[in-house]
Amino acid sequence: MKKIAPFVVGLAAALVAYAVVGAVVGKEKGAKERVEEYLSGSEEREFVSAEARFRATFPGAPDRSTENLDVAGRSIPIVTFSKDLRDAGFAVSVFDLEPGAPYSLDGAVNGSAAAVGGRVEAATPVTVQGFEAVEFVLSIPEGRFLKAVTIRAPARVYQLSVLGDANPPSGYDKFKGSFEILP
Repeated sequence: MKKIAPFVVGLAAALVAYAVVGAVVGKEKGAKERVEEYLSGSEEREFVSAEARFRATFPGAPDRSTENLDVAGRSIPIVTFSKDLRDAGFAVSVFDLEPGAPYSLDGAVNGSAAAVGGRVEAATPVTVQGFEAVEFVLSIPEGRFLKAVTIRAPARVYQLSVLGDANPPSGYDKFKGSFEILP
């Protein structure tokens, strides 16, 4: 079993940030208005992924993407479900680990910040559904913030994140509250 290199432990967060920041698509409504609709419950969609074993409520139907990353000579597929709202974004990324493989939650935070050229504003160890996790905020270029929680389930890593102009980004608490890892 190969160890995951420390600089790659921020993989999920880096890909989420890349997907959210890089996939800005024009919409008829502005991001602020669409986030307000999500918060009011008028523009939300519950999404269940049977393959990734989670449920979350997004501000509209999420897009699915897969990216493979080479880690220590092994290709790791990372699946991201994201909804982009011009200047805001909501995402859940998932990847599997070999049973017993090491994974540093602190390294995930620092690796995420390095991957997006950002700075760690806050990081707090938390527990999500009985699993070890870390919740953190990154300030990233152009005055944006990414708030995320990375969860280490026994053989899977989940990360949900919200990108926005405020610290914390609007809608994070609702999005996190809607997230559930399924058995």
